[in-house]
Amino acid sequence: LGSGIGASYDYIDPRLQFSVEKLHYAHFSPFSYILVYGSIFTFLLYCTFFYRLYSGFNYKNNYFYLSFAFLFFSSFFGSILFVNPMPWFFLGVVIEMTKNPRNEIQFKNQL
Repeated sequence: LGSGIGASYDYIDPRLQFSVEKLHYAHFSPFSYILVYGSIFTFLLYCTFFYRLYSGFNYKNNYFYLSFAFLFFSSFFGSILFVNPMPWFFLGVVIEMTKNPRNEIQFKNQL
């Protein structure tokens, strides 16, 4: 079920004479979400992300879709989804683009 918003764990580093450090998120976003919200919520969240990536693939030339895809995949190598609001902003834009394709935001070359 997860440990809640105040979740933390002890990180023991043997290189520094086994010093203990309290951390509240991991630099691998799925682990952070499992720690805080639990595995069921994390599974549903990532299913939603993959669904949005799949349903928005028609907009692969759109800046907002590409930014969302980049930030989502980079979240596997950092704590992007846990500490950065930008993936959530881009997710909202991608949801709106896929729901209303006539209102698609396009960047045109203005040279």
